[in-house]
Amino acid sequence: ISLPPASTLKILTAITALDMASPSDIFSVSANAAAVGESSVYIQAGEQWRFEDLLNGALIKSGNDAACEIAENIGGTEACFTALMRLKAASLGAFSGYFTNSNGLPSEEQNVSAYDIALFARYGLANDTFAEIVRSEESKMEYDGKIKLLQNTNKLLWQDENIIGIKTGTTNTAGPCLVSAMEKDGRLLIAVVLNSP
Repeated sequence: ISLPPASTLKILTAITALDMASPSDIFSVSANAAAVGESSVYIQAGEQWRFEDLLNGALIKSGNDAACEIAENIGGTEACFTALMRLKAASLGAFSGYFTNSNGLPSEEQNVSAYDIALFARYGLANDTFAEIVRSEESKMEYDGKIKLLQNTNKLLWQDENIIGIKTGTTNTAGPCLVSAMEKDGRLLIAVVLNSP
């Protein structure tokens, strides 16, 4: 069953981007990305941020604007980047979904299965930058004297020391969604729930 993913889609955005750019790369913010609404880290047009800081904003604070900015800088346009996301998903054996944006905001065509999101998560956790970000309770975005403090939206991180991420998501269309991971006794467990109160 494929369902709207809400911000859990940012996992696919992150892994697609991390395969194509270095965390230290500098991205310039477009007016389009700065205008993306709902959950936001309030980046402004003309600002410059390190890619890793934008990943923090997208994965920890669930900033839709940060996800869009990543997509535009790597793909040229968000539409081109979502085509890359579809290719990345297929390369991981994930064929249930279709993606029309980088942040998970509602779109009539945008759906994916919980299983495929788990495939994205497993791939992401093999990347040190991704793994470090999604297990962080708090972080910050910092560039050119600007600092934004971020607190993770994933409350599981405070409940068990074995929890290592990964991503929350909620929209009216998707309902509450959670991708969680635990590492214990040498085993990695990933769980995905979509539209689950």
